[in-house]
Amino acid sequence: MGQGIAFTSMRAIIGAAFVTSATFTLVPACSGGDDFTAKNTGGSSSTGGSAGDSGTTGGKGGTGGNTGGSAGAAGTGGSAGSAGSAGSGGSAGSAGTDGGGGTGGNPGGKPDGQPCANKTECKSGYCVDDVCCESDCKGECRTCKASGKEGLCTPYALDTDPEGECKGAGAATDPCAGKCDGKSACKYPDATKTCSAQVCSSSVQSNFACNSAGACVKADKSCGNYVCSGATCLATCTVDTQCIATAYCKGPGCDPKLDLGNGCSKPSACKSGICFNGTCCNASCGTNFECSSGTCKCNGQTCDAGQACVPWYQDSDGDGFGNAASSILGCANKKPTGYVADKTDCYDGNPSAKPGQTQWFATHRGDNSFDYNCDNSAEKQYPVVSSSSCLSCLQTCSGSCGYAGFSCSGATGCPLTKAGYFSDVTCGGWAVLQNCVQNFDISGCIAGAHVQAGSNTQQGCR
Repeated sequence: MGQGIAFTSMRAIIGAAFVTSATFTLVPACSGGDDFTAKNTGGSSSTGGSAGDSGTTGGKGGTGGNTGGSAGAAGTGGSAGSAGSAGSGGSAGSAGTDGGGGTGGNPGGKPDGQPCANKTECKSGYCVDDVCCESDCKGECRTCKASGKEGLCTPYALDTDPEGECKGAGAATDPCAGKCDGKSACKYPDATKTCSAQVCSSSVQSNFACNSAGACVKADKSCGNYVCSGATCLATCTVDTQCIATAYCKGPGCDPKLDLGNGCSKPSACKSGICFNGTCCNASCGTNFECSSGTCKCNGQTCDAGQACVPWYQDSDGDGFGNAASSILGCANKKPTGYVADKTDCYDGNPSAKPGQTQWFATHRGDNSFDYNCDNSAEKQYPVVSSSSCLSCLQTCSGSCGYAGFSCSGATGCPLTKAGYFSDVTCGGWAVLQNCVQNFDISGCIAGAHVQAGSNTQQGCR
């Protein structure tokens, strides 16, 4: 007991050609049904190691092969002298770690496939799914109780899951729960399977799909410049309300709103909400302003608050009246030099030619015109009287005097004519001017009237 002896084992020679001797430690035999505690777990070998040694309680595990596979199974505990089962042949390699002589099974226990309540009842030392099993049968989608294969670790059939092992992240009844793949693993639905109804809120459309790992995952997609319609993002528009607040309906799509200075077709196209004369502007500028830069300008000037943009007219002759044909725009409170607000000057090359002129001029104003008062005509200073006698101021006219000649300012209704030419004289021409002279006595009574010839006088006009 406890002594180590060395001998040549014929079973070892038969089971593994590369093992010619072994050293054993004798241990007491197990009582019937007692668990066996394994020593010396077999090393890895791709094809199995050497056979186990004989012994009354199960031999040691065989030495491992050198290619990384499982070691030969340890001999099961049995009657004295029975050999452990041999591993399939493999090339000799370094010895593995100590393996046990079985699983601590019950040499007299139930064979694989028989009902059990715990492992001590089984010869193999494994009680799985309430039957004695060849192994621990760990992992997904496996059973040792498959009909007709009781005692063998067998994969569950494809698309079944009797134990509910493939429920994933939720319950076994969840849409993304999986099924066994028939190869001892779970298989879960991928993203092609939806697991909840699509929703859309705050311009974000959310879809729910399985993730191939048993979970239902939400995937968000922005609606871009569009709003939601029910559970879906809109993709076209006919009105601005079908676009988000920072976009407008350009038709057929929603476009981002425009910055100042950009061309526009409607106020909603602009971030400022103002489309002035086809340009996004910072304000509703008013008449004569332009906003090509995005800011209200009057001929390039920024006017003071409340100031209009008005036309100013050129006043070349400095008479205070401007030329309607020559103007510029400017702020109402910023008069440009050489310009005035009045545009009624009829000739801007002579300061005497202006509206309201009362003087008479014998030379033209500079363009061969005698229209100095800007009434579109050239009135002569002296008329043609065609008479050599005066009308007495004592005579009263009714209606039209009907008297072709001079008249004075004493008779009610009579025209006032005190001087004139007997024949027509053009503007600036010379002729003898005739004057009507009224003679009064010392008492103030009119004694008479007569025509008195004057000197040559130049005919004035305006």
